[in-house]
Amino acid sequence: MSATTPSSVPATGSWQIDATHSTVTFTVTHNVVATFRAGFHGISGSLQDGVLAGSVPVENLDLGGPEIFREHLLGEGFFDAASHPTISFRSQDIRAHGDGSVHANGELTLKGVTKPIAVEGSVRGPLEVTLADGSTGQRLGITLTATVDRRDYGLNVGAGADWDVTIDVALELGNS
Repeated sequence: MSATTPSSVPATGSWQIDATHSTVTFTVTHNVVATFRAGFHGISGSLQDGVLAGSVPVENLDLGGPEIFREHLLGEGFFDAASHPTISFRSQDIRAHGDGSVHANGELTLKGVTKPIAVEGSVRGPLEVTLADGSTGQRLGITLTATVDRRDYGLNVGAGADWDVTIDVALELGNS
């Protein structure tokens, strides 16, 4: 996309999240000096008439580390996947600006707690692109970031970990 190509979030129509090209990641500063990074695969959702909504199964946690960390994060003290199997977001409004930035207000549900959240990021498109099979289709890319206080969602950790969690979501949407 050139610098003069406008970026916008379509106010009408239906776009589906492309789970293959979309990610949900999070970072936690641990013991003041280390950054722990992990994420989830299998995001689903849509941008329907200007409302972005999506969810991801907590069980789809990807962390690339020892299994004991996965068990800890899926357990009651952290995500409690058995009782709260899904993390979800739904926007109330989403606004793209001429410089490609995007801002949205919405609700994040994490560990059974729903709270208002403001997210910001960037938007690319919508653009006509060539797909892997040689056909063409409309695609829209949205990257969103928010920082939340884990205590607000009942995510408990031991001493030495900072409380803020940064959540990054990179979405590719296809027009359906």
